[in-house]
Amino acid sequence: MAKNVLDESIFPIVGWAGPSDDMIRPDVMARMAEAGFTVSHSRVNGDLDAVRRALDIAAESGVRLLLAHESWFVGDADVFTEARLAAVGEMVDAVKDHPGLYGYFLRDEPRYDQFPKLAKVHAFISERDLY
Repeated sequence: MAKNVLDESIFPIVGWAGPSDDMIRPDVMARMAEAGFTVSHSRVNGDLDAVRRALDIAAESGVRLLLAHESWFVGDADVFTEARLAAVGEMVDAVKDHPGLYGYFLRDEPRYDQFPKLAKVHAFISERDLY
């Protein structure tokens, strides 16, 4: 797969609030692909092994994940300390080249007061994953 979405021949058809965690299974993802979805907005909780497992299953099915994960998700009360950013960096470094990754889902429907925090996380991820 091309590294830049603009270089790809796919037209992203996104399954919003798609399968997450244990529902990211070969049978479920294959059915998404059969239905014409190319991207699934999916949440994976847990460690790197859980994230890699989900990305592997998605890639094998021909679907990529717009991935929500607690390390980079920007909640109302979240504070991105140096330690938190280090955890984000470790996860991003581990998955950024995975063929099952479409992108990083940071937040849904942010309020204007969340924009600076989102910008900080976006910039941090963008420095690590040049896509």
